[in-house]
Amino acid sequence: MLRHSVQICILDQASNYMHELIIQYAFLLAVILFAVMLAQKIRVAYPIVLVIAGLILSFLPTLRHIEIEPELIFVIFLPPLLYEAAWNTSWKDF
Repeated sequence: MLRHSVQICILDQASNYMHELIIQYAFLLAVILFAVMLAQKIRVAYPIVLVIAGLILSFLPTLRHIEIEPELIFVIFLPPLLYEAAWNTSWKDF
């Protein structure tokens, strides 16, 4: 009986942890959307605003330490950035 209650406790802790991570990711997504809209409003390049927002968020103690595997950067983030940069490249400069 004790083993069963320990398993339930561990599953409950994992569930709470996942719930907190989902809330944090949703918050970060909302901040990203707001930063991009703000950049368009003030007519500044959005990467600059995203870097400033990231610096501000890095000082918040309420956010957990979020880790991203380096391999995921190449699979998830790099292709859209290259695609967007390719569309915005001037043929005259190329």
